[in-house]
Amino acid sequence: MKLTTREMILVAIIPALMAATATISIPLAQLPAITLQTLFVFMAGLLLRKELSFLSMIVYIIIGVIGLPVFAGGTAGLGVLIGPTGGFIMAFPVAAYLTSLLKNVNILNNEYIKLFSLMFIINLIIYMIGGTYFMIYLEWNLISTVALFGTYIPGDILKIVAAIYVYVNIRSHVTYEYS
Repeated sequence: MKLTTREMILVAIIPALMAATATISIPLAQLPAITLQTLFVFMAGLLLRKELSFLSMIVYIIIGVIGLPVFAGGTAGLGVLIGPTGGFIMAFPVAAYLTSLLKNVNILNNEYIKLFSLMFIINLIIYMIGGTYFMIYLEWNLISTVALFGTYIPGDILKIVAAIYVYVNIRSHVTYEYS
């Protein structure tokens, strides 16, 4: 894949923003912290072509694995990826790709509701992938794991709304939407 300079900048800016906000998290006792990571996963999917959004998340994972403190709470390394929250991180490329792939599918007439519905469903996919890994890693049962997500849903709804707001206001300047 040959990338233009503009595409390279757009692919790099999402992991850079994720890294810049990595230390912004709300720690929860015995639970993964609330972070802004999914906000940027959705931004990658909304602003970039599907291949580039996927690549952007792979870049994020690689720079975290090699030791730059880009994961939640400013952590880094392979240990984070194979730790209990690694499944959520591994779901990011899939989520960004699906967001980009499906953002132009017209299933609803209202653009805001369409985007919200799409990203809420994709957020559930992140929960399924990450939650399955989390459940297996910590040997939790399904009920406990699903109950855990109730803590994160209000914040994820706010991140989805923020992503839609930013996207609607800047998409004409940076996106690669197809007519």
